[in-house]
Amino acid sequence: MIQFLEALIIHMIMKLNGERTVISIYHILKGKKSFQTIQDCHLYGLETFFGTFQSLQRDFFEETVQKLINNQYISIKHEGNEIEVTFEGKKALEQYMALSPFPKHLHGYHFQAQSAIFWKRLSLVIQTVSHLIHGHYSFYPIQRDLSVQAWVKRFLKTYTDKRLLGEKLYGELFSLLNQLPELQGKIFVSRLSAYHRIGLTNKQLAEETNRDEAYIHILFLDTLHFILMETNRAKSKYKILSMIAPPISNYQLTESSKATYSLIKNGFSVERAAKARQLKVSTIEDHIVEMALFIPEFSIDPFVDKSIQNEIMQTAAALKTKKLKPIKNKLQSKVSYFQIRLVLAKSGDRDGT
Repeated sequence: MIQFLEALIIHMIMKLNGERTVISIYHILKGKKSFQTIQDCHLYGLETFFGTFQSLQRDFFEETVQKLINNQYISIKHEGNEIEVTFEGKKALEQYMALSPFPKHLHGYHFQAQSAIFWKRLSLVIQTVSHLIHGHYSFYPIQRDLSVQAWVKRFLKTYTDKRLLGEKLYGELFSLLNQLPELQGKIFVSRLSAYHRIGLTNKQLAEETNRDEAYIHILFLDTLHFILMETNRAKSKYKILSMIAPPISNYQLTESSKATYSLIKNGFSVERAAKARQLKVSTIEDHIVEMALFIPEFSIDPFVDKSIQNEIMQTAAALKTKKLKPIKNKLQSKVSYFQIRLVLAKSGDRDGT
């Protein structure tokens, strides 16, 4: 039986449809903040896993990939470095997911950056309140980050009745954890430290539950993301948690792209914007593709006629690809690479591939 990380790599290779190298998966899991990595997340519907394994070492990742190759679960395509899943790999993935399905609420692109801060604050608040309620004012803080400690001190000063705070926080967490599978609630609670105990590590929980450590890690993240999602959605219902949770912020345009966006909004053409900013046309085109990816209200109609947009989408669907060259070869002089990039960026993963 394969382990979770192996199953995840197989799943991501299938989503990439043999159109990217395996190292692109590593960059997604690490949460690399490059335009190419973030674009791949959107194009291939892999936002869920963005940044979910930030401590993953490249050597270990490459060893895992090589193990999958040795077991004939994946193979390198002859014409390049792209990688694809074999029949045996698909079968192994199906068997794994039947026993350990991927969690439902995970969304690294939206929540991973905030979840780390949220957990540090929440775990220290719970540890501190637990000790204070029991009259213990000196203890070893579970979080050593000084900025987190300072934040928790400021937060607790606003509550004179620590017991009432603890009861309210318990009620909010109980309501949320009760909506998740029992295993996830167990993992989350077991990770917490309090007056009477030290929280368990993922490794200890893996041994206790007879699961692999990476799967415990991803279930824990799923729980954090679920709490953040619900807290952000219903702040009045989860008042304490909403104060602990940092604001949700997604990918922001680079400063250079923002400057280009300002010109485009004022009616500048690509060429005119390039001249005004003393940049290459290709650089301005990169900025516009970035806008299409990350600004929901941004319209690509001024750059690609509606009929051409439809042709590009139909061709991509017919060829079952999001690679630029095959689409360009099919449509030839009708379209430019820039137009193809724009349409694919705006469409994201709506076609379900």
